[in-house]
Amino acid sequence: MMGVQHYWLLLLVLDCRAGSDISPYIKHYEGLSYDREDLHRMHLRSRRDTQPQEYTLQLDLTAFHRTFRLRLKRSAAAFSRNFMVVSETGYTSADLSHLYSGELEGEHGSVCHGSVLQGQFEGAIHTDNGTYHIEPVHRYTSNQTDHHSIIYHEDDMVLPLTTPGSGGICGADRLNVLARSLRPDEEAPARRSRRTLDESKTSCLLHLHADHFYYTKFKSVEAVVAQSWVFPEVSSPLDVPETPPKGGAQWASLPDARTTSADSFLSKGAAALIRVPHG
Repeated sequence: MMGVQHYWLLLLVLDCRAGSDISPYIKHYEGLSYDREDLHRMHLRSRRDTQPQEYTLQLDLTAFHRTFRLRLKRSAAAFSRNFMVVSETGYTSADLSHLYSGELEGEHGSVCHGSVLQGQFEGAIHTDNGTYHIEPVHRYTSNQTDHHSIIYHEDDMVLPLTTPGSGGICGADRLNVLARSLRPDEEAPARRSRRTLDESKTSCLLHLHADHFYYTKFKSVEAVVAQSWVFPEVSSPLDVPETPPKGGAQWASLPDARTTSADSFLSKGAAALIRVPHG
């Protein structure tokens, strides 16, 4: 029988080391420029389509000495049907029409997932050669550039040190250590509740809380929702203000999001409290 363990994990992205010219957290990146108006038109057409799963959004990107031919369909499969966003003003239904998943044309086994907001794609591309992340460049610099997006490989991410005394908490290994450190009195109720679970369910239920730093950084509920879809395994290493803003939304709650791994979510720089029922 499967059991339930409740992990309360406080995830922090702390100090990092030298990186590229736009961020100390990215050693190398390449710029991307494509027609955002054209992509926005394709996105609107997908939203209007009565059968959105039949419509394929095509986006070709050239970087790292190759062409990524993304073939995407609207998909919110990672979120439950009753997904709601909670703010200080109450519960509201969330618009998930900006979320996409798919593959690279001609590359069996590849996986792409991301979001399209205001004609700009943000997401991850999983290939045999590793994972590439795509983000808007304005998130890292306010300087004028000749490209609106950046792409970088997972190996070029500079994550916090996890050596003793470094203070860093990062990655699945560290999360597993935290999980194993659960006190016995926390583990006992989990063992007793095993009989209540349906063994046919193979996904984990995550109740995600994104704090006000997170909301302030990404500017909108749609963008915050997209982050839990775009970066389910490891987040892009991003700065978040250390002091809270005055006024505005205090928090955004992302209940009932489903993912395939219990330790697969890292907040982008903000503190995130995650309750992880895991069989």
